[in-house]
Amino acid sequence: MPQEFTRRELFKRVGRLFKREAENIKNSLEPTPKKGRKQELSRREFLKFLAALATTLTTKGIGVQIVEAREIDVVKMKKGEKERKELPKRNNKAEELLKLPIKKDSYTETAIEEILMVIAETVTVAILNRLGVKNGNQSIDIDELMEKLEDKPLDTLLNDGIISPTVEEVIFRLLPSTIVDYTEGEGVNWDVGVPVSLIFALGHNLEEDELGELKFAESIPLSQFMAGLFFWYLMRERGISHSILAHSLGNSISLLVSKFFYKIYPPELVTKN
Repeated sequence: MPQEFTRRELFKRVGRLFKREAENIKNSLEPTPKKGRKQELSRREFLKFLAALATTLTTKGIGVQIVEAREIDVVKMKKGEKERKELPKRNNKAEELLKLPIKKDSYTETAIEEILMVIAETVTVAILNRLGVKNGNQSIDIDELMEKLEDKPLDTLLNDGIISPTVEEVIFRLLPSTIVDYTEGEGVNWDVGVPVSLIFALGHNLEEDELGELKFAESIPLSQFMAGLFFWYLMRERGISHSILAHSLGNSISLLVSKFFYKIYPPELVTKN
C-alpha cells in the first residue's frame, strides 16, 4: 500500500530532492582543476598562509642582520690584522733609521767596541776604588803626564796615543800571534792569549822606587788585563791593524778625559793602557 504524505511533507521532500539534484548538476558542470591553476583558499588556510609568510620574512630579516653583522666583524678583523702587520713594518723602519751603518769586522765596529770597553774598564776601576783596592796603571806618574799633556798636547797624544800602543801591540800581540799561527794554526787560542794578556797587564804594574829601580807595585792591574784580552781577540780575529786602532783609541780617550777632568776626578780613574 502506497505511503501517504501530507502536503507539507511532500513539499519538503520535493524541495530536498531538487536541491540535491541541483548540486549534482552544478558539480558535474564545474571543470576539474588543472595543475598550476589557482585554487580558492578557505579563510583558515589563508590565515595559515599569512602566518607562514610572516614567519619566513621575519626569519629572513634576522638572517640578513646576522650575515651583515658577520661581514662587519670580518671587515674589522681584516682591518685589525692589516694594522698589526703594518705596525711592525713602521717599527722596523724606525729601527733601521736608528741603526748605524756598521759593517761586520769593520774599523767602525772595532772603534765602537773599544769605546764600550773603555766604559767597562772605567766602571771596573771605580768599583775597585770604592772597595779600597789599589789598581790601574802604576807605570806612569799621573801628575807628570798631566803636565806633559798641558805643555805639549800634540807630542803627548802622538807618543802615548799612537806610538806606544803600536809598539806594545807588535810586542804583545803580533809576535805571539805569529808563533801561534805556525804552531797551532788559526783561531783565537785563548790558551796563549790569557797568559800574554797577563804579562801585558803586569808590565803596566811596574813602578820605580826611591832608588829608581823597577819593582812590581802592590796593585791589581785588572783593567789592563781586560784590555789585553780584548786586543788579543781583535788581533786573532781581525788583524793587527784593528788591535792597534783599539789600543790607540783607548789611550787617546783616557788622555783627553784626563785633560779636561783631572781636577774634578781623582787620578785613579785614569785608565791608560
